[in-house]
Amino acid sequence: MMTTTGRNTIVRDQVLEPYYCSRDNHGWTIFEEVESKEDSTYTKAVSHPSSFGGCLKTIAKLKVHNQGDFDSIKTYLESYVEEHNKISSQFNLSI
Repeated sequence: MMTTTGRNTIVRDQVLEPYYCSRDNHGWTIFEEVESKEDSTYTKAVSHPSSFGGCLKTIAKLKVHNQGDFDSIKTYLESYVEEHNKISSQFNLSI
């Protein structure tokens, strides 16, 4: 879903959760919605890619990073390719 608020364009989709992208006059920002220990949710900025494609690539990397430790480079790369493909193939993108 894409919404425009004032000067910002916000792009949210289930495949990106818990992240979403925002575009303003200065560029793109990736935000993460985080649940705190007090059962409340807050939003934090986690990256500032230069393009929308960069947002999607970074989100794939962040999702893999949050999976924890990997016992080999091969396993890490397979996880990254899987996350990347979930995002890009759903929208028929070549990012």
